[in-house]
Amino acid sequence: MTPIVSKIYCSSSEAVLVVRRRPLVVNGGGFVVTDCSQRIIFRVDGCGISGPKEELILRDAQGEALLLGGIVEALSINYKTWRGHSFDYEGAPKLVFSLKEPTNIVKSCLARNNLIRISIGPKPKE
Repeated sequence: MTPIVSKIYCSSSEAVLVVRRRPLVVNGGGFVVTDCSQRIIFRVDGCGISGPKEELILRDAQGEALLLGGIVEALSINYKTWRGHSFDYEGAPKLVFSLKEPTNIVKSCLARNNLIRISIGPKPKE
């Protein structure tokens, strides 16, 4: 299986990240993902009011594009879990990542229950 994102952007262990939605404006919107020290890890651009909705761009902390052209073409929200999918040439969805609130709030870096866990690959067995 070919990796979608370079190993330099991946962690060998689970990491607690904070996902914040930016205000929806003409060219803005999207999401910003930070660590517990509020350092930007990456952001998603292309969620503004104008422009094609399919052109989401994943950028690193310096603003360099990591993924272009809608690698993650669908983002569905179900029961406080977000799932990002890509589609193969036949149009079948393939799970790329899932995001959900962590089960152990004691380890969280925020006082409120606003943290999301990111899993890359197939849905983990629970």
